Amino acid sequence: MKNGRIIKAVLILFILLDVVFLIQSTYAKYRKKIDQNIDIGLANWNIKINNESIADKDTIEGEVIPTFEENEFVKENKLAPGIKGYFDITIDASEVDVSFYYNLSVIVEDAELYPDIKAYGYTIDPENNTEIIDYNGESIEGTIDHNAPLTKIRIY
Repeated sequence: MKNGRIIKAVLILFILLDVVFLIQSTYAKYRKKIDQNIDIGLANWNIKINNESIADKDTIEGEVIPTFEENEFVKENKLAPGIKGYFDITIDASEVDVSFYYNLSVIVEDAELYPDIKAYGYTIDPENNTEIIDYNGESIEGTIDHNAPLTKIRIY
């Protein structure tokens, strides 16, 4: 009889130890998940056009100042009939961690007041590329790689 009580006591002790171990290991799993640190890097997305951030914007609000070319009859930066000029759009993607697509449209404000002002061509990277691409009123499109240096588009 005494041996039976000892065996029952030992069995109960083993069962209690198993239950305590089970509870402790269950809480340890949840505790480990709570103590974990998550390190997630978020991509930068700060595109600037002519030094103006375009976050939440559809249009550039800053002024775009054209340069009018000099000829034998007209001084530089003077507007006159038949004069040609250009303006630059500079896209700064140095703080952008993903490649992106751009789509530019040229709209002359108060076009009815200035019917002779029309975009006729553009060049991408005008310092190194002199080929003028015809512009027929459609959008200017392209892709810029992430963290790219300045991309200049000259519109004539």
